Amino acid sequence: MSVQSQSYQNYVRNVVIAMAAAVLLFWTVFPFFWILLTSLKGPGDMLSVPPAKTISARPSIIFSAARMIARNPEPQAWLTVNAGTLSGAPARKVI
Repeated sequence: MSVQSQSYQNYVRNVVIAMAAAVLLFWTVFPFFWILLTSLKGPGDMLSVPPAKTISARPSIIFSAARMIARNPEPQAWLTVNAGTLSGAPARKVI
């Protein structure tokens, strides 16, 4: 084995060890960094949801979206159960 190939193998080994050490360091330090960042925020920032988009749509799109939403049944009606039998016998037709 030549000296040049041995030095190249040492270089590759050192690079792999350095990369593994960097990943391990990040894995270890990141939770503490996250705790520090979270402790500096107020409850409004921690519990907030992403803000609504402020992109304004054309009036025709807004109108059609409103009509589509108005056609949908109310959430309270989704769980309404209708009786499936008439006078003790199965119904001929589902209502």
